[in-house]
Amino acid sequence: MTEPLIFENQIAMFIHIWMTRPHFSEVSGNPLGNEMMSYFFSHVLSKGAEPAAKLDQENILLMTLEEHQTWENHKHDIRNHPDWRHVFKREEYIKIKYNAARG
Repeated sequence: MTEPLIFENQIAMFIHIWMTRPHFSEVSGNPLGNEMMSYFFSHVLSKGAEPAAKLDQENILLMTLEEHQTWENHKHDIRNHPDWRHVFKREEYIKIKYNAARG
């Protein structure tokens, strides 16, 4: 098993993700284009909720601006929407991962 990459900052992590993942929303599959925009990178578990996950690429999903805003501001409205189920599962996974790391 390979060690997870350690990033110095968010920009370095975003560039790595942009270079290694297809440029499509991981929610809807909509194309994101060729120009990297910071709002494409959504923290599944917010930086405030889990600061240690800020630079964890498993905690980042590519999303459109509208999806990113929906995830951050209207999560309660999409909880049962089929397109978002895997995002909520990822959120639970990240919570378990960081709770386990704390012991």
